[in-house]
Amino acid sequence: MTLEELSTEDSKLGIAVFDEDNSTEIVMEGTQDEDNVTEFKTESNEIEIKNNFMGHKLRNISPGQEGVFNQEAQATIAINHYFHALNEWTNKQYLEIILNQNGRMNVIALPDSDRDWEPYVFMELSHSIKQRQLGLTKIAEAMARQWFGYVIYPENWRHQWVISGIATYAAYDILQDFLNYKGYYRVNYDADLWERIVEALIDPERREEIHPLNRATLVDDALNLARASKLDYGIAFQVVLTMEHETEYAVWKAFVRNMNFLRKRLVALVEENEDLDPDIYLRMVRRSIETFEDEIGFYPELNAIEPVMVSLCRGLVMDHACRANYDPCIAAAVDWFYDPNDNDVVNPNIPRDIRPAVYCTMVREGDDDVISALYDRLEIEASHYERVVILESLACSQDDGFIRTFLEETIAANSPYGVEENVRIFKAIAESSSANARLALNFISLRTNEIRNMYGGPEKLEEIIFTLADNMANANLATDFINWVESRNNNLGDSEEAAERAAELVKENLNWDSTHMDYVYEWIDENDGTTIFVSAFLITLSLFVALFNH
Repeated sequence: MTLEELSTEDSKLGIAVFDEDNSTEIVMEGTQDEDNVTEFKTESNEIEIKNNFMGHKLRNISPGQEGVFNQEAQATIAINHYFHALNEWTNKQYLEIILNQNGRMNVIALPDSDRDWEPYVFMELSHSIKQRQLGLTKIAEAMARQWFGYVIYPENWRHQWVISGIATYAAYDILQDFLNYKGYYRVNYDADLWERIVEALIDPERREEIHPLNRATLVDDALNLARASKLDYGIAFQVVLTMEHETEYAVWKAFVRNMNFLRKRLVALVEENEDLDPDIYLRMVRRSIETFEDEIGFYPELNAIEPVMVSLCRGLVMDHACRANYDPCIAAAVDWFYDPNDNDVVNPNIPRDIRPAVYCTMVREGDDDVISALYDRLEIEASHYERVVILESLACSQDDGFIRTFLEETIAANSPYGVEENVRIFKAIAESSSANARLALNFISLRTNEIRNMYGGPEKLEEIIFTLADNMANANLATDFINWVESRNNNLGDSEEAAERAAELVKENLNWDSTHMDYVYEWIDENDGTTIFVSAFLITLSLFVALFNH
């Protein structure tokens, strides 16, 4: 039996599970709450199994709740109820049903109407970690497919591979967010096994035998375990440096998601100490990007048709590399920005997936002419997505006066921006640099009430508070954030509890700084073999040129 679709009709919500010939379905229905158009409630505490004119119901199945210590037992009970109903229906014994499953998993996913229909996933502990991971991936794919639609009509069947492909990649993001939020599990190994994993990843041929999603999981697990002090950062970085052979979007997504945490803190560290190498993080990027640059690069052909995931990967990596001040990336942004036929306007033919990287880089590296050109482009841009790309890119400016004015415009009575645009502008400013994060912190601490009113209410206020907390990248910023949240006149109102949770995250990051920062810097500094080689090569080349000229 497989989860096939989630469908809504009028005020009904139904979840259906079909067998291979689509003759059987398990249905759970709910009705829309009359007092809240965004919530549903179950009509009964039952799941109905339908088969032609026969029907059976699984009664008294309730999802596990937080704080209950027998979650595994509840999962087994729920699954036993399910197979008991199948026994009545098929006249086959439980074990016979199990034995005829061909190694399939026994999984039940039940939505909880009290928690925004967040699903509870029941799995027996007898399943291996790999099986459970596969099960979660399949469920994530089904969730992702909702966003891209289902192929319903025969004439559209030829497009099924597109929907399935996009859903598979989107599922990785959903699954990683689920694992990060829930802390479901991360796989750690002993040092010898990690060494063997690195050996496999660093060998281009053996690496290809490992599925991209599994490679992404290894990168994600290694960096998260290191951040939690469960794994030495030296081992995690050895896994990371195997990215020099990587071109797949899912793996780069895991890299960028986790390495952004380190990038922001290393950049803030070297800004405070002139004796440290300002390119310390850039050295990691240089070592990781080689194959990507050779096979994908920053210059897509305008008229060529390439896989969607290649385009997404280019946009993702280019944005990260440019933010790390990688010179070839910055040079590409400069080449792309202006219209070849008119150097005063933005090039309208910049590929969409690299526009965020190109715009942001030019705003950060360029002058007022760049900002003027982007504002001119904003005036004629009809697409909401393109407007947001431009506004977020303007947030990359390192001009304090411009950023202050930009923030004030978001709360002005005659603000030219929409509510969602205001939120995106604030978040982009907080994420762009530690200096801009300081300006965002000062702004929110002084204008909390206006922000709440103009950004869409308490929920949006809390959203930007958590974004700000993630970007308190040095001790001074972190201390000021905590002091603001703990002050008696913070004007946070009903959002104070959420702000306190955000402050706890800031304190955790402060603890990470004191525990890991020096070691992370020293490891990169001492293990940058590529930099040492290049330096030696350049010195030798300089001597050769000098001798030749002489």
